[in-house]
Amino acid sequence: MVPALEHLNSVYKHHHPPPSPIEKTIFKKKVTPALESAFNAVAATLPDDHRPDFGFRLRRVRDRIANLNHTTFTDDLFHLLPESHVPVAGLEDRIKAFITARQDIIHTGEQDVEFKDFYIHVATIREVLKRIVLTLLRYEGEYESFLNGQETVRFPPTATTVHP
Repeated sequence: MVPALEHLNSVYKHHHPPPSPIEKTIFKKKVTPALESAFNAVAATLPDDHRPDFGFRLRRVRDRIANLNHTTFTDDLFHLLPESHVPVAGLEDRIKAFITARQDIIHTGEQDVEFKDFYIHVATIREVLKRIVLTLLRYEGEYESFLNGQETVRFPPTATTVHP
């Protein structure tokens, strides 16, 4: 399910790129040089840790400055959903929690949550994917949701409440 959402998000981003946090020309001409200058000034004051790759590691950090203006998975998803008219009112906190769990798993390979909490993430992903598909199909009617246990609900929803 997560790869499906990631792929959909990626394809949508390719065809409908979200705006950069800061306009690209301004970021490149003004922000990047200022950040690189500040980084260089701080890096010059750092004590060398006497490992042979110290300079390389500093350059790796400096090279990340250019990526600060890129959009994240979260930015991209929250661009896709309203632009596609997918109803997610009431789900925003659950979506953000799922994304945080996703980031933990991707970057650490671990997720330290109770099964019931993990299940909520799975139910949220399923619900978002269902709502995307139902929106694309212009469906109106009942469907099965598992956000609050199995229940039949109307689409499009007028409001969504997720019970803890």
